[in-house]
Amino acid sequence: MAAIAAAIANCHNHIATDSLTSLHQIRKQLLYSEKHSHHVQGDILKILFNAIRNSQSHIFLYKVKSHAGIAGNECADSLAKYQLQACHGNIIPAE
Repeated sequence: MAAIAAAIANCHNHIATDSLTSLHQIRKQLLYSEKHSHHVQGDILKILFNAIRNSQSHIFLYKVKSHAGIAGNECADSLAKYQLQACHGNIIPAE
């Protein structure tokens, strides 16, 4: 979800993700924001909510297959792992 927020903050309006859960949570936040005030990722959902609502242009979120050889998706996975290692040492998430 943080990557989606970063993409929106950097003025991207066509965003692909392999996280269906993130897309569902964002949709729920947009439709029922009052029900998500105590959500585990409530802070980032509020940031996304405000960014999407206040955007000058439409924002399109797309679901893509995970680990399906899509160059952009593989690159994003690599960057996420690199950032995780940079922030938390040599911890690599299980795949």
